[in-house]
Amino acid sequence: CTKHLQLKLIAQMSQGTSFRDLHIFEDPNGPGANTARTPQSYVILSKGKSSRGHWYAQGSYLNYKIRRRMSSYPSFIDGSTLQRFNRPSKGWESLFCSFPEHKRVCSYMNGFDPAIPNIYREEFEVKPSTLGKNVGRGLFTKVDISEGSYFLQEIASHKMKFYSQTVELISNTRDA
Repeated sequence: CTKHLQLKLIAQMSQGTSFRDLHIFEDPNGPGANTARTPQSYVILSKGKSSRGHWYAQGSYLNYKIRRRMSSYPSFIDGSTLQRFNRPSKGWESLFCSFPEHKRVCSYMNGFDPAIPNIYREEFEVKPSTLGKNVGRGLFTKVDISEGSYFLQEIASHKMKFYSQTVELISNTRDA
């Protein structure tokens, strides 16, 4: 029964093993230049979640790491090429997300969802804390917040994101 072989593979790898992290990526060009271009899927298993820092790293950081670790670096691969693989194909993602135990993880993978309620800036206020004397000020909401709501998404798109690898690279460059 090979009809649901991919589902069985994911189920087997994600339950009852010592692996803590699973990454599936697909090379759309297939193996080798002289073959029919059939997509080739690969699975990366990790016993710890620390590998995620490198798996989801920016292309520039991956370039830096490749050049730092290799005496002669390949001309056919770079950080941008590797970054293409950090998200599974839609087919693999759909299969993985079809398992109930992955529902929470999968809900965060697809970005902003307009169906999820947002608590807007106007619905917050800064006022003296009610926790006691000399506690200071706190941020309070003027409305009840339902579980799973977004906070301040109307202004969140204007924030800068610093990847941990970028901060590390800047820090190492500064200290050198």
